[in-house]
Amino acid sequence: MSNSSNVPKWVHLGETETVRWTGHPSLYSIGSYALLGGLLILVGVGVAVAEVLPSDLWWGAVVPVVLGVGLMIYASLVRKSVTYVVTDEEIYKKTGLLSRHVSRVPVDKVRNVSTHQSLAQRFSSRGTVVIRTTTDDGMTFDHVENLEDVSKVLLETTDR
Repeated sequence: MSNSSNVPKWVHLGETETVRWTGHPSLYSIGSYALLGGLLILVGVGVAVAEVLPSDLWWGAVVPVVLGVGLMIYASLVRKSVTYVVTDEEIYKKTGLLSRHVSRVPVDKVRNVSTHQSLAQRFSSRGTVVIRTTTDDGMTFDHVENLEDVSKVLLETTDR
């Protein structure tokens, strides 16, 4: 749980409203990008060390390294651009790297909270939280760490 001093700038709290939880998708959500980026870096370094290319094609070793680093930075920025916030009165999801989209669901409109986990996600205590509302404007929190804790906070908040 978080206190009101940790509230993101785009969340506007009421006078008595407090933040109950805030988070981002798990690092596992960018695992495939990190793996591919690391592989590209290794290829570039391997080509440079093995001197496979003629000296006038030096850029053939640099390009995979730059692409790998760029891919890893992009994936990290995309992950950090998604933020989930649960307050006493609202549930928020912010997405967007260059533009911003904020979805908001009032707690009193929540009809059901459920969770989904793949086999791999079960081993790392992460998964997806699905929030269904009375108006069918639900939302999902994807790749959430500590899935059971987040689910518990949501259930406690919506059962008030």
